[in-house]
Amino acid sequence: MQVVTDNAEHALTSLLSSINAHAGHWDGWLCLHIESEELNYLYLSPALLSYAEAVLENAFDSLEGVMFFCGHEDLYILAQNVSYANLEEIGRTICALILKDRQEASEFHVYDLADKGLSFIYSVQQRGEIYKLFTERTRQNQISPPRVLLIEDDPGTSWLVKKALKNECTFFSAHGATDGSRLYIDQKPDLVFLDIGLPDGNGLDLLGWMKKEYPGSNIVMFSADDDRETVSNATNQGAQGFIGKPFRKERLIHFLNECKAA
Repeated sequence: MQVVTDNAEHALTSLLSSINAHAGHWDGWLCLHIESEELNYLYLSPALLSYAEAVLENAFDSLEGVMFFCGHEDLYILAQNVSYANLEEIGRTICALILKDRQEASEFHVYDLADKGLSFIYSVQQRGEIYKLFTERTRQNQISPPRVLLIEDDPGTSWLVKKALKNECTFFSAHGATDGSRLYIDQKPDLVFLDIGLPDGNGLDLLGWMKKEYPGSNIVMFSADDDRETVSNATNQGAQGFIGKPFRKERLIHFLNECKAA
């Protein structure tokens, strides 16, 4: 379980945009929202906040997802492969662990992001600062070209992709998994085209890392090996699509247009 405290509102806003655009891609994800004025006590003391982070990371180390401390009254947990009842129990446990004798002043809600994603977005938007950030991000997305990262080791394929998309987006490229992960962290692209066969790693492993650390990432896999098992492995790990090699420009534009529409 990753715990985010620095710029958590910005990170959560990025996920809201993904949920808003691709709710179906969040099948199997739930969100727990804990609302309590008592969370403000943590922000008034860096030592208490560090303690809370350590407690939560240790208590829920095996939970797949990410936790956001937003503002001074909100805690959000987006988790995968956990039941509704278990997430409710986690909510009660968190209140007992970090709010202790003040837990009666808190309340929590659980949302199924695939079915109730829009309800979740609406509830978050009521929390002032996040609403402003989400609105600004939406406005920026409408006027700015999407940012596209290609992670591909073949120079010929890289050149063809760049040529096909040069007038459609802001384009970045990396030739391996290490450079690709670094560029992803630095540039926060809206869309990633990711080759499976990389010289310093497997693209499916990198896909798994991106979806774990950045659940809202929008990733389309590239591979000459487009048999049913490979495509299934990619989609099961969260890929938004699959493009076989040699690729057609229309397929690139299709996924780019989906990104623009989002």
